[in-house]
Amino acid sequence: MFRSFSLLKKIWVIISVAIFAFLVVLASTIYFRAVSSESIILIKDKMYDRSKFASQIVVEFNAIEEFFTQAVSLSDPDILTTAKITEERVLINLGKLKQLDTVHLNQLEALQKDFRMYSKVAAQIAESMIEGSLDMSTAQNVIQDKTTLYETAKRGFIAYEKQTDDSFQEILMDMSVSSERSVLIIAFCGTILLIIMAVLGHMIGSNISKTANNLANSLHVLASGKGSLSSRLSIDSEDEFGAVARNFNEFISLLQHSFFAIAQLVDPVIHTADALTKGMQELDSMTNQQKNDADTVSHSMEEMQFSVQDISLSANAASGSANDASRLAKLGYEQTTSSVKASQDLACEISHVSLVITTLAEQTQEVGGILKSINDIAGQTNLLALNAAIEAARAGDQGRGFAVVADEVRLLSSRTASSVTIIHDLLAKLTQNVENAVHLMQNAVVKANNSAVMAAEAGSSIELINQEINNINMVNTQIATATEEQTMVASLVLNNTHQMATSFTQTIQLQRSVADISDQLRNLSYELNEVSAKFR
Repeated sequence: MFRSFSLLKKIWVIISVAIFAFLVVLASTIYFRAVSSESIILIKDKMYDRSKFASQIVVEFNAIEEFFTQAVSLSDPDILTTAKITEERVLINLGKLKQLDTVHLNQLEALQKDFRMYSKVAAQIAESMIEGSLDMSTAQNVIQDKTTLYETAKRGFIAYEKQTDDSFQEILMDMSVSSERSVLIIAFCGTILLIIMAVLGHMIGSNISKTANNLANSLHVLASGKGSLSSRLSIDSEDEFGAVARNFNEFISLLQHSFFAIAQLVDPVIHTADALTKGMQELDSMTNQQKNDADTVSHSMEEMQFSVQDISLSANAASGSANDASRLAKLGYEQTTSSVKASQDLACEISHVSLVITTLAEQTQEVGGILKSINDIAGQTNLLALNAAIEAARAGDQGRGFAVVADEVRLLSSRTASSVTIIHDLLAKLTQNVENAVHLMQNAVVKANNSAVMAAEAGSSIELINQEINNINMVNTQIATATEEQTMVASLVLNNTHQMATSFTQTIQLQRSVADISDQLRNLSYELNEVSAKFR
């Protein structure tokens, strides 16, 4: 049945059965859950409230009878009012029951009617007895009617409560039975589907195991070297193992033809390997001769390279010396330039100092004029003091104090005149020194300018020397470059000769390797002939 199925399809058969089993169990669970949900909703939305209201009505109905009895016994209107309030609650609960239980609507309306009649009669009796207006001639009949109505209403309420409880218990019983039935059905379906899955798995596994064992046994026979390439694997299925067996048979067929072709080619390969060995021996002899020639050329190029390197080193040394001279010339030029600038700055500073000294000489002459004015003032003061002394002498004793003052003033004017004379002499000497300093500064300016000119001429000469050194350096650089190029060419030729020698050495090694390979090829050809003889 499953021979034409692939392994994937066989696995999917098992998966499909498992999915089907899962769906059956899931559908059964959903169905029975829906049934149980309906019962639970019925209990939650109606039966529980019906049972609760029915029980409350029975309790409150009994309480109303007790309230009426207590109101009559105690003649208490408040208890009667409580009874009426309880009566209203009972009527409200009856209204709710009528909305919840539409199936027993007529029964509930009859109960409501009986309860109203009972409440009305009981309230009238209680009010009459409390007020004392009860007609005793009819009281017996009225009380008997009230008792009859009470018993009728009580039986009705109790019967309805029992009916509600019975319905509630019946629904719970149905839910329990339905739950047990669902468990049994799910267990039964699961068992049946599990058996089907086990049977299918066993059948598919046996089919796969049989095909795999046949393939393994056939491969073992071939691997042991005892099998014949003419034998083929049996194909028992159309799955992947069948495809493997079919492809393996095709491979064995191709291998059989290949071994036959190899057997036909072994002898020519042996003859070719012998010829190759002989040719490699001759080639090895010629390569050795070429290697010796390359070694001779390499030795000559090494000697030429050493000579060129000596020339290059000498040119580089000359170039280095020229560079040092150029550097020193540049340094001298820079120092000369700095000297020129310093001389120019010195000339400027000396000119500035000369100007300052000239200004000082002019100011000294102005001070001389001021001292002349002071000397004139001192002379006039002396004359005034002399006149004052004469006038004091004329005054006698009254002018004696004034005479003393006049003598002091005359003494001070004499001292002032003497100090002015000394200062005038000092200013004369200072003026002479300033004139000498101005003359010296002017000579220094001329010499500083001459020094700057001579330093500039020396800088120009150094610059010309530097240019000549640069020309020499350029020639040395060209010589060094040419020798370096010759060195590079010599090195390149030497490297090429070394590479040629290395190449010849490698060629000899490769030739020997090829010779070894040809020997190995001949040996492998014999071994291949022996191996191919086992598979015919």
